[in-house]
Amino acid sequence: PQFNTAHGLGRVAILSTILGVVWGTHVCGAFYLALVVDDEERSARMQLLLQWCLYVIALSTFHLTEFFTTALYNPTVTSSDSFRIN
Repeated sequence: PQFNTAHGLGRVAILSTILGVVWGTHVCGAFYLALVVDDEERSARMQLLLQWCLYVIALSTFHLTEFFTTALYNPTVTSSDSFRIN
């Protein structure tokens, strides 16, 4: 029953887990590119990868906060569609 409807907690858990993993992976990648890679080794490709990581972090943060805002202020309509991913 948790995965059959949009209001089930199973779908919410799966979507939030996927978004959390994507967010965490790109945060680690951004820290690696920003802190570990030397300035001498930093090429245009590395700059593009860092920009991509920051973009995905911002996008994932937006989707997660969209859900949390809906859950906080209107919990009766909170569902997996509250992530605004669809």
